[in-house]
Amino acid sequence: MPNSVQLDGIIISLATGYPICSGGNQTWRYNVSFVSGPPTPGVSNFAFQLCNPQHIVTSFSPVLGGEFDPNNAQPCLVNVGATRQMKWNVTNDNVVGQYEFTLQGCFVPTDINVALHTGLNRCIFGTITGPSCQPLAEGVFLRKTVTPTTGKTCEAQSQTYNVVLTVSNNTTETITGTLTDTILPPFSNTQTTTYNNVVIAPGAMQQFSYSVNGFFLTEGTFPFNTATFTYTTPTSGPTTIITTGPDIVVTPCRGLKFS
Repeated sequence: MPNSVQLDGIIISLATGYPICSGGNQTWRYNVSFVSGPPTPGVSNFAFQLCNPQHIVTSFSPVLGGEFDPNNAQPCLVNVGATRQMKWNVTNDNVVGQYEFTLQGCFVPTDINVALHTGLNRCIFGTITGPSCQPLAEGVFLRKTVTPTTGKTCEAQSQTYNVVLTVSNNTTETITGTLTDTILPPFSNTQTTTYNNVVIAPGAMQQFSYSVNGFFLTEGTFPFNTATFTYTTPTSGPTTIITTGPDIVVTPCRGLKFS
């Protein structure tokens, strides 16, 4: 899941430590900055796609220029099928800053659409980490994504795989633990990546990312191996959660097979 996106002349980034789920509500905070000075044509508004009817915005900041549109996704997100959005009407003079909205209920993070509307009636689209339509159950959750999800059996060629590990703490206690991700054959570059002393506050989420170069030695469909998170709370002993995958589909390179 992308934590930031460049839309024409601005960058929107998910704030560190967000989203936060507390008291049955979930707050999403984003930072907006220029790429290299005010863009031309200038900014008119930007908006995040929300789920209809699952997402109900209970508050947002800044209030000036903010609009929760429960049945409207004009002028841009309607073009990608949205019917609900959180939008801020801003200009080059006041777009840089921090923006947040709070939802009734907590939701599993996913990729959502975000759009920038500029002068000349231009719409620029991208994706960023935001709330899915799926409610977040109570507990600690580990999610792993890998891009790309395809490979070739090329002994002489190496491909870069980008791994993102997401740990969500939807409990009322702080968790402390160790996150480990292991890559095994048939991937050529076997390795273990470890993050020690991971501390996540109640209702918070953290993401960890790294890249690995290599290739697959044989064709087929293979899980990109296993991530584990072992954690404790102030009131409980070690607990381990495990996630496997996602699957990588490997095809022969130039019609050749290696075994």
